[in-house]
Amino acid sequence: MSKKNSKQPPNNKKSVIVIDPNDPDSMQALKETFEPILQAFADKLTNADLAKLKEKRLNTYEACQVLGVSEPTLRKMLKSGEIPYHKKGERGRFFYKSELIEATKKTNNDTTKS
Repeated sequence: MSKKNSKQPPNNKKSVIVIDPNDPDSMQALKETFEPILQAFADKLTNADLAKLKEKRLNTYEACQVLGVSEPTLRKMLKSGEIPYHKKGERGRFFYKSELIEATKKTNNDTTKS
């Protein structure tokens, strides 16, 4: 008789917190629970991160419009590393307008110095 692995799966019970907005103790418990988590998250964010959270993500078509280039030209710029992008899933990508503008300023400065 072979011995089977006797490891038990982790306990995946979920906690439920009932909050009564009229109960000061309940609201204090909520604050004490989430304040350290939110503070830790906020400490890691920079001002640039906060700005990007508010900024709309652009798709490829919109990025082409901002840069005034065709889609094949945009792909060449991506491949050469001229412009930054962010991945969304396996195949998707998105852009931030502020990063595109900054990248074009940098590229223009590099070409004028040459």
